Amino acid sequence: MIRIWPWILTPLTACVVGAMFALPGVVGLGIALEPRWSAARLLLEAHACSIATILIAAALSWSDFDQSNPFTFFLSLG
Repeated sequence: MIRIWPWILTPLTACVVGAMFALPGVVGLGIALEPRWSAARLLLEAHACSIATILIAAALSWSDFDQSNPFTFFLSLG
């Protein structure tokens, strides 16, 4: 993914970004396995805050993205 990523990544940065994109899957599993809504609600609130922060960071640094790379738009939506 380093070659096609919309901005320059080092191997360490690729690991960090991969962890950020793995977050929704882990949160989804946690919510699916948690029988109590009160505990799942906390996970969902934390997840919503993290996604909002990611979207704000992407908007603030949009000029750093490679606009000619078609993956830029797919990755920013995901």
